[in-house]
Amino acid sequence: KLLNGGQVPWSLTGSRSLLLSLLHLTSRQDGRSLRYINLARPSVDTSLVLPSHLNMVLKVFVIAALVAVTVADTIPYTPPHPSYNAPAPTGPAQNNFDWSVNDANSGNDYGHNEGRNGYDTQGSYYVQLPDGRLQRVTYTVNGDSGYVAQVEYEGEAQYSAYQPAPSYQPAPTYRPAPTYTPTPSYN
Repeated sequence: KLLNGGQVPWSLTGSRSLLLSLLHLTSRQDGRSLRYINLARPSVDTSLVLPSHLNMVLKVFVIAALVAVTVADTIPYTPPHPSYNAPAPTGPAQNNFDWSVNDANSGNDYGHNEGRNGYDTQGSYYVQLPDGRLQRVTYTVNGDSGYVAQVEYEGEAQYSAYQPAPSYQPAPTYRPAPTYTPTPSYN
């Protein structure tokens, strides 16, 4: 027999309707067989012959699973709490930094400095360009005004005279390696 006198409970929502619509348990009068009926396709059914105590254990397990899914469906999700105690901000952000690299052997010369007090940020960075000029960018950020930059170049661009690459020379040809042919030896 189906639940509700043969009526299929299609009006249920969520995970409960999924379980109820896929599986319905019935047992014969002798209590020795368990029949699974797929309510989506009622013509397909499978019968198992089980001892009556396993039949009851399986019914209790399925009912417990339905209860667990129903309860899990009604518990609201709460995000996990952080496992550390982060300090609360004590005021507006304040920081200053300055770094630079000047390596004459490699020709690297660049650096950056910045100061911040709340929403007011001022700083500059510079880099030695391959053409010999020094590019310096000075910037400010005041609240919501955005990033305002001023770019300056120091020095004059130096370009070396054009020197054409040597013309193409074909690669030398190689002879194949000699092949080894062993001579038979008999002991």
